[in-house]
This record gives sequence, C-alpha cells and structure tokens, in this order.
Amino acid sequence: MAAPVAVMLNRFGGPQDPLGYQQISQIQQTLRVNFHNRDLLKTALMHKSYLNEPGGEGLECNERLEFLGDAALGLAIAEYLYDATSNGNKMSEGEMTLIRSKVVDTKTLAAAARELNLGEYLLMGKGEERSGGRNKPRNLAGAFEAVVGAIMLDKGYGRKSRGNHYVILPSITGQHQSAREFCVSALEGAIVAAHDEVFAEPPKPPKPKKAKPAAAKKTPSAAKKTPNANAKNANSGKSAPKTTQGASAKSAQAKKKPSAAQSANGKKAPNTAGKHPKTALQELTQATRGVTPEYRIVKQSGKSNAMTFVVRAHVSGKLMGEGSGASKKAAETKAAEAALKAFR
Repeated sequence: MAAPVAVMLNRFGGPQDPLGYQQISQIQQTLRVNFHNRDLLKTALMHKSYLNEPGGEGLECNERLEFLGDAALGLAIAEYLYDATSNGNKMSEGEMTLIRSKVVDTKTLAAAARELNLGEYLLMGKGEERSGGRNKPRNLAGAFEAVVGAIMLDKGYGRKSRGNHYVILPSITGQHQSAREFCVSALEGAIVAAHDEVFAEPPKPPKPKKAKPAAAKKTPSAAKKTPNANAKNANSGKSAPKTTQGASAKSAQAKKKPSAAQSANGKKAPNTAGKHPKTALQELTQATRGVTPEYRIVKQSGKSNAMTFVVRAHVSGKLMGEGSGASKKAAETKAAEAALKAFR
C-alpha cells in the first residue's frame, strides 16, 4: 500500500499542491470509497485552470474523467429507474426520461457535490478561485461526474447480483464497491424528489374570469353617437362604415390561432418557467409532440484546455436551435434556449 502513496506524493505532492495524504484520506472517507489508484481521485478534483499554475505543467485536468462519469452516471440512473416501480407499476419511457433529466441536471449534481464537500478540495487556479470557482455549479457538477469516472476506472461500473437487481447499498465494510453504487447512493434523495415531482397531481386550471360590467355601461354612450353619424351619412347619401365589427372578427380569429408549441397535436404546452432550458425543452416536446429532443455535436475546435463545442437541437428530425459553449453541456444548454425561442 505504501508504493501507490509514494507515487501519488511524487506526482502531486509539491509545495503548491494543497492536497496531501491526509486530505485524500478525508475525501475517501466522505465518499466511502477506498481508491487503489489515488492519482485518479486527485485528477478528478483538478480544474483545468490549475494547469496554468506553477507546478501544473504536464498534469491532466478532470475533463476526460468528467466525460466518462457523465456516461456512467446516466446509465446508473437509467438502470435504477428501469428496475424501479411507481405505485406498483413500471414507469414509461417518457416518465423515466423526465426523472433522469432532473437528477443529472447541473443544479442537482452541484447540490450533491456540496453535500460531499467537493468544492473545498478542488484544485484550481488563483483567478478561478477568486471568482468564486469553488462554489460555481458548473465546477461542482463537473467534479462530481469526474469522481464517478474515477470510481469507475478504479472499482468498475458494477454488476448485478441477488437475482436480477443491482446492490445499491455499501457493502458490509461500509465502502462503495462500484460506480453504480456510489451514483445511486449519493443521488437517492434527488431521485425520490424528481419522482414525486413528475408524478405530482397537475394543478387545477384557474376558473374563467367573469366579464366586467364596465363594457356594458359604455354601450349607451356609443349608441348616442350613432344617430349623429347616421344623420351625416344620410345627408351625403352614404352608409355608416362598419369598421368596429370587422376589427372584432379579426381579433377573435387572432385569439383562436394556436401557438407553435400547440400546433403539432393541439395539446397545451406545460408551464416551464424557471426550469433549466434542456429540462424545459424536453417537457415541452414530450407534452406537445410526444418526442424527446436530440442534441448533435456539429463542430469541435480549440485546444484541450480551451475547447469550443457547437451543438444543434433537433425535434422529430427538424433543426430547432443551435448553440456553442466551452463544454458539451454548455453548448447543449444554448441550443435548448434557441429551440425554446423557436417554439414560442
């Protein structure tokens, strides 16, 4: 056991490295994971800004582990939901998709990272730290996914046992033995909250408002003016214009015209105010069209520590929005925002 520790200290244990053997041990205790290769855990906590600091040359940031962890996390939640039931019934594809999207959302993962105190141990540049980098949701969510990727490489993803179900609780030693165990255990509360939100009873529609009597009071005054207008027109041999009636008809037709989000199947679009753009777009497309949006990376450029991604959001094969960002998730969010504007 001494050899891996020595390697870790030789690689990372310089005077400018805030994480040492004691801190790594504390993190492992919080995560309930004993790493065979502790370098993986250290890399998972290394923000790309740290590479610009003295002593950061030649090291690897956590973005590759984040990519791996993102895939493992999505699969772990999907499998857990596939085996789960709601009120004794298996959940539909749409219901499982909605729950998973809420669980793997940046805000949810950042909250899970805060509970594990990952922000305190993040390795980052001085500028990033001064800007509040230890508490930024994007950094925290990325660190959580990177930790999942590190656990997967060190412990494996997880295997089914006890019939056809995965073991999701820590072993008798109290330690997680796989990435899947860690994901479900760390996000169990978020899964339950997302389930309750998806299956909550829809709010009752508001009662229709009664017509205001003020409109009726104005009628006599309008009637009084009519004879004068008719008298003038009678003198000139012309009939009174009917502009008010025509305007009313056009106004009624404009009110009946369905929105872009309703035109596909006539269903009313759900209220997505205040929700993450990807979640909002998914709920909107599933409610109005019965499909899930698809995100496609169309361009990827830049160096490893300054990448730019261009992503397009498609609904039923049709391009609805495009966005770019420094990460795949950021670009998908921008594409979702553009697609939402197209729907409205």
